[in-house]
Amino acid sequence: MPGSKWKFVLYHEGADLKVEVHELAERMIYIAESSRVKPLILIRVAGGETPHYWTSVPPGREKEAQEIGWLIDRHLDANP
Repeated sequence: MPGSKWKFVLYHEGADLKVEVHELAERMIYIAESSRVKPLILIRVAGGETPHYWTSVPPGREKEAQEIGWLIDRHLDANP
């Protein structure tokens, strides 16, 4: 992927969590990593009964994706 669109830092599980945001095929891709979290690729998916949910790419780390995705949502809401 070429350079990130933007970056920010969140606090998660006692450590700074670095988040890079990329755009790929008109979708936002989030890459999160810290000293306590190995790199995780997240995407936000339109949901049925809920407005959206977070998942990992490839699948398998959905619980982490949902926890970190919630933090990303809070950050994006506070910093439009």
